[in-house]
Amino acid sequence: MVDGNGTKVMETESVHEPAEAASDVRLSRDTGAAMKGVILDTNVFVAAGFRPQSASGRVVEAVRNGRYRLIWTEATRREAEAVLGRIPRLHWTDVSDLFADAGAFTRAVAPDAFAYNTDPNDRKFAALGAATGCPAVSSDGDLLAHKEVFSFDVLTPQSFLQREGLDPGGGRKAPRA
Repeated sequence: MVDGNGTKVMETESVHEPAEAASDVRLSRDTGAAMKGVILDTNVFVAAGFRPQSASGRVVEAVRNGRYRLIWTEATRREAEAVLGRIPRLHWTDVSDLFADAGAFTRAVAPDAFAYNTDPNDRKFAALGAATGCPAVSSDGDLLAHKEVFSFDVLTPQSFLQREGLDPGGGRKAPRA
């Protein structure tokens, strides 16, 4: 379906089927607002938990504020829950609400297709990006090292903020007055 602005909009509340050019798909919401989907690697949640004002923290906050919809699979959710549960000072409950049913991708993904990625824990994020076309935000060196071969964007938190116009200073702090 296409909205009045020519933007592709999925009619369902959940991301259950990939769409062509899914990175441009804006996911409808019951409020009538539109959101772009984004995949967050677990390391983004970890960094945000320790430094809420960091680029990772600002990306998570943009999801929390409804600017983006977190796209996830059961495997990516389980990893976030397990990792955040093992790290002192971090709590799964601080981000569990971001894993809304509306962002659940329930169709099959193919992590084994990304065997060239040396970290098997990264393959689920690559497979989700390939299946949805949504950008993946990560600080993981292995995912970022392969970003040129993926059919979707893999961006550092800072690069994502800059691309989306959420960091007009380009990561630089404003001079003190």
